[in-house]
Amino acid sequence: MVYHKRPEKLSDPGPLLGVTRTCRQAMIDASTRVKPMGTTYHGLQMVVSAIDALAMLLVGRQDYFWARGSAPIDDAAKGREAAEREADGRE
Repeated sequence: MVYHKRPEKLSDPGPLLGVTRTCRQAMIDASTRVKPMGTTYHGLQMVVSAIDALAMLLVGRQDYFWARGSAPIDDAAKGREAAEREADGRE
């Protein structure tokens, strides 16, 4: 039997992060339509937390998907660059 050593990390997580961004936003949108702090709400928030944890593993930043709010311009530029990498598959 032949064994193949698989890499520890994905070589190109950009496309995966792009899809998870879409899924994460869908979970957040759905959570606004159900009872706050109800069972479904908590289930949706668990998925969002799992997506955030995956992003942490893939890129090493816990705040990868978080809104920048009133962040300095260079932080906003980093967010735009991340979105561009996801679209181009360069992450």
